[in-house]
Amino acid sequence: MAQAAARHCRAVWMVKIDLRNFFESLTEIDVHRVFLERGYQPLVAFELARLCTRLRDKHRNDTAVLPQRRTPKFRHSSLTSLYPRDLLGVLPQGAPTSPMLANLAVRDLDERLTAIAKTFGVRYSRYADDLTFSTTRKSFGRSRAHDLVGRVYETLAARGLAPNQSKTTIVSPGARKVVLGLLVDGDTPKLTRDFRSRLRKHLYHISAPDQGPVQHAARRGFASVEGLRQHLLGLIAFAGQIDPVYAAKCRAILDSSDWSQTRR
Repeated sequence: MAQAAARHCRAVWMVKIDLRNFFESLTEIDVHRVFLERGYQPLVAFELARLCTRLRDKHRNDTAVLPQRRTPKFRHSSLTSLYPRDLLGVLPQGAPTSPMLANLAVRDLDERLTAIAKTFGVRYSRYADDLTFSTTRKSFGRSRAHDLVGRVYETLAARGLAPNQSKTTIVSPGARKVVLGLLVDGDTPKLTRDFRSRLRKHLYHISAPDQGPVQHAARRGFASVEGLRQHLLGLIAFAGQIDPVYAAKCRAILDSSDWSQTRR
């Protein structure tokens, strides 16, 4: 994450595009292809693709993702004839296997977007479903940024993906530049003031003699004290990628707090 953000340090113009239903837009056909390209036998690749995907929520009617039923070509292959089910699996968001499989499945997309970025003279990175383009040139201009967005949208559509257009953002000179929750206005990524404030408040409440983790977890709506602890560990791990010294101080406060009732 820090590496992806670092690519955009000192950006003057920035374009941010969010992919809509990214994981559910990648089907077991994409996953099957990933395993085939890595040398697995067709049947093994097919079985692994089935294990790593699931059926899309039947209550969701979303035109931004690919059809749920198999194409004729895939349906009548010798492999799928072993399985009568006609429905098409997709990558489940939140599964530990999905991020890596998704990255491998869209390598062709990254290559196309990298080529587009080169044409426009900008930098490109993708972290899961977050696409970021940036340049240090003040002369880039809003019109050029809109042209870039149009080219990216066309490329996404050709790949069976769709942008969440309400989240597409063109960040102009002078505006704060944030990529993946990190400030990239300077030479290196930095934690935002909002992030530090949020973490500081958590640590204050869990270490206060008259409060502690149990009371704070209940007040903030966590299902358990352990849930709060894991949440804070995640925030501190995120901070550690950018500011290890700050993260170590936060971890010391976390560890010195009374977690004796964590399992409640």
